[in-house]
Amino acid sequence: MSAYLFPNNIPIGREFQIISTITIKDNRLVENYYQDHKTNTQTNFFLDDIKGNPIYVDEDDCEWLSPTFLRNQEELYGFSLIEKGNSTKLFLTRIKAKVDFESFKAIGRFYAKDKNGFYFGPGGKTIKEDNLELFFDETYREELNKLNPDINNDLIANLWNSKIAVSEEKVYWNGKLTKGIHSSLKRLTHSYWADDYSVFEYNLQNLKKIEGFDRETLVYRNSINGNSINELLTDKNKPAYCYKNDSEPNEKYDFKRFAPLFIKQRDTLDRDYWWYKMENNLQHQ
Repeated sequence: MSAYLFPNNIPIGREFQIISTITIKDNRLVENYYQDHKTNTQTNFFLDDIKGNPIYVDEDDCEWLSPTFLRNQEELYGFSLIEKGNSTKLFLTRIKAKVDFESFKAIGRFYAKDKNGFYFGPGGKTIKEDNLELFFDETYREELNKLNPDINNDLIANLWNSKIAVSEEKVYWNGKLTKGIHSSLKRLTHSYWADDYSVFEYNLQNLKKIEGFDRETLVYRNSINGNSINELLTDKNKPAYCYKNDSEPNEKYDFKRFAPLFIKQRDTLDRDYWWYKMENNLQHQ
């Protein structure tokens, strides 16, 4: 894989490190990157399909088009790398589409396009959209990044590595269409995202809609505490985490925790919010 396939100043990821060691043995791709820690010998994993069935390549007519796409003659394969603890899985998935290699171009580490549509490498997914753009949003970290300018926050690099892409109305997460999430999506805090219609909890892998949350009365605040960010996000009824826990805000913990948000916005928010009601009750006890 040549360096010209990458935009300038893009960090080389694990896939590139692995691909640079791959050789062809008996018309099959084999990596020379991983080692067995017990024997200190190379594992030499073959790049087969997900079920372990061999995939044979033409040594004279195959090439890596990006960190997650391989062309073998007239077929396109997506490259998947899964590392969990001491477990490693490498496999190829043939993309079941007629690919136009003349117009084929990687638009990110995991996404690519040709004149017919878009593709996601891991799992070999095809995306039928007229337009698709990579998505990355961590504006909630802006103040912290100003205090830590050495942290790598290059937007081009972050977009290149993103597993999220958006069309005019839809969101694709890991190349899969997400139901019920609009392209107006924003990351408001470390743990919560929102589009124009709903609020979602983020578990570092996926988004889950918070049922019952009143999107129209959403308010939030990110404050810096040393090298960390304190997040506050609520609607007029209760904090977001109370929906998950099926609980109600209490005077000892939640009232104190959300005080910075509601005191600062006292002149702009309606007194119908739970915090102001709780403050009024405490004042009249």
